Amino acid sequence: MLAIIIQACLIAHPGTCEEHQIPILSGGNTYRCTMLAPLKFPGWAKKHPDLRIKRWRCGVMTDDEQ
Repeated sequence: MLAIIIQACLIAHPGTCEEHQIPILSGGNTYRCTMLAPLKFPGWAKKHPDLRIKRWRCGVMTDDEQ
């Protein structure tokens, strides 16, 4: 399954970062993931107000966040 993989850092401590995954529905491809990703960021940011998105990519979702 594909996911939007976000590297987000604490606003209060910009050097403290971690990855978060937003799953993309099965049947998606990297093009669709790339097109959907920017639409997902506002909702994700609202749920994580203490974090700032530093970078993102589309990739295969790992088991640790499924």
